[in-house]
Order: sequence, then C-alpha cells, then structure tokens
Amino acid sequence: MVETGEQVKANFVASRHAPISKEVKAFLTEWSRFNAAAKAAEAASLKEDLVRDALSEADAERDEAVRVLDRKLIEAGAPAKASSFKPFGAPSPSEVLRLGHGEQTKVVAKLVKAIAAKKGQSAGVLAAVKALSKANDAVIAAELRVKASAEAASRARGVREGFDRQTRAALSKLKLQVRLAEKDGLVGAYSQLFATDAPVKKPAATPPVSAPT
Repeated sequence: MVETGEQVKANFVASRHAPISKEVKAFLTEWSRFNAAAKAAEAASLKEDLVRDALSEADAERDEAVRVLDRKLIEAGAPAKASSFKPFGAPSPSEVLRLGHGEQTKVVAKLVKAIAAKKGQSAGVLAAVKALSKANDAVIAAELRVKASAEAASRARGVREGFDRQTRAALSKLKLQVRLAEKDGLVGAYSQLFATDAPVKKPAATPPVSAPT
C-alpha cells in the first residue's frame, strides 16, 4: 500500500489526469493518513521490542543478584548442602530462578525483607540484599514500561488498520474511475498510475530456426 501511494503520487499530473483528479486526491489524502499511521505503528512496535529487551536484561541481572546472595549467605555460614533461602521462608535459589517474572518479583521482595529484618547479617550479605532489592525494583519498572509500550503499540496498530481499510476503499474507487476514464479517451492512465499492476504482455513466440540441410 505504501509503494502504491508513492507511485500514484509521483506519476499523477493534474493537467494530464484531470478527469480523475478528484479520485486521485481523495486516495492520496487517505494514503497520507495511512502512511503516517503505519510509520507510527512501526515506531511503537520497535519501542516495544526495545523495552522487552530491557526487561530481559533486567531479569538476567536480577538472576545474577539471586546467585550472589546465595553465595554470600553460604559464606556467612548457611549450610552449603541445604537451601540458603530456607530459613527466610523462600524457595531454593534454583527454584527462584525458574519462576516467571511476576512470581519471582513477589518471592524476591519477601526474601529481601526477611533477610534485612534479621539482625547480625554480615556486610557481604547486606550488600547482596541491597543489590538484589535494587535489581528487583528494576524488573518491576521494566515490566511497567513493557505494559505501557505494548498497549501503545496495540493502539497504533489499530489506528493503522483503520486507515488501511479506508485507503484500500479509496484505491478501489480510484482504479474503477481510471478504467472508466480510459474508456472515455484517457489513454494510458492506468499504466501511468499503476505500472506495477498493469498486465504483463507476453513476448511474441519466436519461430523455431530450421536446421541447415
């Protein structure tokens, strides 16, 4: 649709195509709106992709913060063979890492609160808890941005689809009017405006060459 509009816009000559100028201008008006909406939808989708990538990065950083906290708790005396998170009412580190974004956010928030509330933690554990809390907040913020960008992209695609239907209707009307105008003497208008839609003429068959006798 974008290419068709560009072609009509480039090839339309008011003096040459006067009988169909009204339909051409109507189509180009709709096409301009569609073109703008298509660009906006593309930009919104790109932003959504970037925000989702940022969420993945934030989630990876949180996973690493979970592993660091596990190591610091073990260094501080937690049994290496048992779950270092068990005394704080949380699943094992490996189980936490397998949780989805939303569930992991809740579990990590409770874990951070429980560890911070227990007195006598080592400096290494407290630093790891602080880092994990920060990483968890980053994931929460990224999830909110993903939700907002996904909704914006969906709205933009809806607007684009609406203009697409209107533009296709205007294009159909224009093509019909061009065909009618050609019957009234506007020679070559269709091929001039829609060269890519023009029927391809097959080359004449080449007669076989007789073998020399």
